[in-house]
Amino acid sequence: MAFLTDGDPNHPYTKTDYDLMILAAESMHPDLFRRLNPRTYPEISGYYSTKVLASSLMDMIAMMDAAASNPDHAPNSARLIVPALGYHIQRRMPIMFLAQSFVDALKLTDFKEDLDWTTMPLPYEHGILALPKNSLVHPVDGDCAFIMFSRYREGVENWPPSTVGVNRPIAMADDSFCVCGMFPSAGLWYDTCITKRSKPVIRIRNVFEGGEGKQAFPLTTQFDTDLETDADRDMAAKLAALTFGTILALTARPDLLTPATHTNTIFNKKSGKRTEFWSPNIVGKHYSPRKAPTGEPGTHQSPRMHWRRGHFRNQHYGPARSQIKMIWLEPQLVNSE
Repeated sequence: MAFLTDGDPNHPYTKTDYDLMILAAESMHPDLFRRLNPRTYPEISGYYSTKVLASSLMDMIAMMDAAASNPDHAPNSARLIVPALGYHIQRRMPIMFLAQSFVDALKLTDFKEDLDWTTMPLPYEHGILALPKNSLVHPVDGDCAFIMFSRYREGVENWPPSTVGVNRPIAMADDSFCVCGMFPSAGLWYDTCITKRSKPVIRIRNVFEGGEGKQAFPLTTQFDTDLETDADRDMAAKLAALTFGTILALTARPDLLTPATHTNTIFNKKSGKRTEFWSPNIVGKHYSPRKAPTGEPGTHQSPRMHWRRGHFRNQHYGPARSQIKMIWLEPQLVNSE
C-alpha cells in the first residue's frame, strides 16, 4: 500500500487534502496532469473525480522518480502501476465506468472455472475501472474508487521514459498480472500481483459470499508482503473478482460496453487550456437483472422473491466441440411478480 502523504500512515486524509493535491498537480506540472486527465465527463455522477486519480498517479511518478537509482525502494503500488502509464497516456486514459447494476450482478455471480490469465483475451492489456461510490467498501479504509490492472509480459520494457518523464525503463522478470485498488478516504492503494511461475491458473470462486477463492491472489508472491489482515486479503480477492468478472462479462457480452464519444471541446485563449468533454465508456449502462419465468412446472420454486446466482462457464462449440468460449449465465430474480 502506498500512502498519498509524506509517508505517515497515521495521517488523517481528508477531502481537503485531495483538493490541495489536485491544485498542486495542476499548477506544478500542468502538461503531465492534462495527459493523465485528458477528458472531462460532465454526464457522470456517483463516481470519484478522475482528477483524484490523475493527481495520485502523479504522486506515484514522483515516488518512482525519487527511487530511480533503486526502484525496489518505491512503494509496491507505484512499481506495479507506473510502468503501464505510457500505455494509458497513449490511449488517452481509457477508463471504463462500471454501472451499479452491473457491479451488483457480478457480486451475485460465481466463478466456477479455473482461469488461465496468461492467455485469456483482455479488452486492454492495461485497464482502469471506475467503481460507483459505496459499491466496494473496506471495513476500515472505506470506498474503492478505481481499480487498475495490468498484464505484463516477461522481458518487455513497459515504461516509456518520454511519456512519463522518468529516465529508467523497467523489464519484467516474468509474466505478471497486477491488480491495484485506490481508496481515497484513506489515501492509499491496495496492490496485489501474481506471476506465471507462481500461479498461472487462478480460482476465484465466490468471494462476495465468503466462499472459496480468497487465495486467488495469494500472499506468497513478491509484491504481497504488505497485505496482513483477513480484511485486506478479502479485499484483494474482491478486487480480483471485479476485475476478472468485468473482463469475462465483456468477453461473453461485448454489447455491455457503451463506448465513449467526444461531445465538445472548449479552448481558453487566455490560459491556452484545451478542455475536451466526453461521454464515458460505461459497462452495463442499460443492464437490468434478468427475471426468471414464474410458474414453471416441476421446478418447486419458493413463493418468496429471491436471487438465483449466476456463474461463468466454459462452453464447448464448433467441429467436434473442439473450441471453447466463456459464457455468462447471469443471475436471475425469481418470483419478482
